[in-house]
Amino acid sequence: MTTDRAVRTRAGGRVRTFREQRGLTVRQLATAVHVSPATVTAIEHGRTSITVERLVALADVLQVDPAALLDAEPAAPAAPGRGSRDWRTFEAMPLAPALTGAARAFVTTGYHGATVRSIALAAGISPAGIYHHYASKHDLLRELMTLGMDDLLWRVEAARDEAKDPVQRVALIVEATALWHARRHEIAIIGASEMRSLDPAAHRSIVAFRRRVQEILDDAVLDALPPDADRGEALAAARGISTMCTSIAQWFRPDGESSADEIARQHSRFALRLLELGRP
Repeated sequence: MTTDRAVRTRAGGRVRTFREQRGLTVRQLATAVHVSPATVTAIEHGRTSITVERLVALADVLQVDPAALLDAEPAAPAAPGRGSRDWRTFEAMPLAPALTGAARAFVTTGYHGATVRSIALAAGISPAGIYHHYASKHDLLRELMTLGMDDLLWRVEAARDEAKDPVQRVALIVEATALWHARRHEIAIIGASEMRSLDPAAHRSIVAFRRRVQEILDDAVLDALPPDADRGEALAAARGISTMCTSIAQWFRPDGESSADEIARQHSRFALRLLELGRP
């Protein structure tokens, strides 16, 4: 192996290690440093060189010194990865400026009312800067919805895995779902209102995410039911609970009377009462 290839392989391995420690997906890291997911994958596998500019950008997102990405020593455990992060803690999503601008524009005027120019204005960049990373307005919508659903899914899975008994499992899944729709209300609003704007392939992808989230709640509800319960009715109730949670994004205000955490716990209690499961 040549020296250059050895450096690329070592640096790529470090990028992957720190990315996983930070709980970022390849797509999230790519978005944050303004490259394609394929480029991040190529970097992590040592198939492409890392420029100094890109090295600094990666280090900034990964919260490490740039030199750490070139260090030959194995990375020491640092920040917890996706599987062990606290699902109740919400930091700003690592969105590229174009995605941040798109989210603002889509919430303000809707997908069809937004233009690449208005998105660029909201992002503080030029329209050419949008097209450099995204081929179309639809690509921005698809990326926002995918990142949002990925963020929701890991939180729901983490909440499920935290539970100590079946009833608490239902309570925590509902709490996590409600909390996400309050904390990520802009992306949640886009997801609820713009499904019709996705092309068929993107629509299928987002529907698959939604079904998985619903299946997690459905399985938990069925597991918590007493033997003589009506399973069909319980599943219908579970879908009603999901709708109750998704609607939070439409009315929640961060400066309102109740905090996001209070609303999430409240909806968790509502769900247990509807299912007649008592409290966790």
